[in-house]
Amino acid sequence: MIRNANAFKELVTNGVSSLASAALKFTLAFKEVSSVVPGHRSMAELQDNLATSKSGPLSAGEVVHAETIYEEIFPNAQRPRRQTTVDARASR
Repeated sequence: MIRNANAFKELVTNGVSSLASAALKFTLAFKEVSSVVPGHRSMAELQDNLATSKSGPLSAGEVVHAETIYEEIFPNAQRPRRQTTVDARASR
C-alpha cells in the first residue's frame, strides 16, 4: 500500500506541498465532490490542510496524470470516468 501511495509523489510539485495535499486537490477536482474532511495528527498536518484549501486546484495535466497513476495501480477498478471541474471549465 505504501508503494502505491508513493507513486503519487510525482504530483508533489509547485503548488502541491505534500502527498496529502495532492490527494485533497485530486478529490476536489471532481464536480461531484463539494467538500472533503481531512484528518490530521499534528499541527503541521493541520496547517498543510488549511494551506491546501486556500491554494488553487490541480491543473488539467496534473488531474490526468493522477488518473493515469491510479489506473496503473488499480487496472481492474470498475469506476466511471467522471467529469472534473477542469473538464467542465474547458467545455464552456
